[in-house]
Amino acid sequence: MSDEKLYSIISAPDITIHVLRVDGVDAGYFELEWKVSSAPESLFVENVEVSYFGLMPQFIGQRIGPWFLNQALKLIRQKQPKARIWVHTCSWDHPKAYDTYVKAGFKWYKEEVEPIVIPEWFSKTLEGGQRPESSS
Repeated sequence: MSDEKLYSIISAPDITIHVLRVDGVDAGYFELEWKVSSAPESLFVENVEVSYFGLMPQFIGQRIGPWFLNQALKLIRQKQPKARIWVHTCSWDHPKAYDTYVKAGFKWYKEEVEPIVIPEWFSKTLEGGQRPESSS
């Protein structure tokens, strides 16, 4: 993805990004997507998706994740008290992610299997190789 494309996504008015710093070090972040409900019969003024939520590896296992997720939920409730809040999980999430979401009050809604295409350079990175330099 080009820098321009990334900038257009993260600078959209319905996207907010929040970074956690611990002693001046980036420890994690979450991205919220504020979605206005278009259904007239909807009980919710807005839907808010926790699009991305994560911690840097060196901060995992310190009980920061549940606290940080709680901060995200407090922020949402302050801005939109009646919002429906949802999150997608995937098999690449940390093994404790799902339990953390459940403890925060999320409920399982449905399960979908979505195949993904992993770029060859990423597969090699996972196997311990290096990402090739860009030729562009």
